[in-house]
Amino acid sequence: MPIKYKVIKQKTPPTTGVVKDIYYARACERKMMDLDTLVDRLEKATTLTGADIYAVLVALTSEIPNLLLDNYSVNLQSLGIFSLHFSSDSKDSPNEVNGNCINNLKVQFRPCIKLKKKLRSPKFEKSKQVSNF
Repeated sequence: MPIKYKVIKQKTPPTTGVVKDIYYARACERKMMDLDTLVDRLEKATTLTGADIYAVLVALTSEIPNLLLDNYSVNLQSLGIFSLHFSSDSKDSPNEVNGNCINNLKVQFRPCIKLKKKLRSPKFEKSKQVSNF
């Protein structure tokens, strides 16, 4: 199934000296896959029961944040690695750097090579949605 996109219009930043309209492709018409639907799909693709799949996925979504907070990176080999990253305020000496300097905590996902390869050749399709120009 192709990835749908629409065309959006923006103005160039005034810092460029010339303000003009420019156009970009932007993903649209995304659908949301909920847990129950995902469980149904996985149940049809495996020998596991829906209850077993559901239990594992719920446990996984609960355990990953715990592992991240325990300073683990979580490697789901065929998917990728989840890890925590953050920014820090700079200080004049190493003794001034402490936990209060840390901010902007984020979960980072790094896809595995297999996933990257699978996503290399997507098909795109222009949406029939009307863009507001």
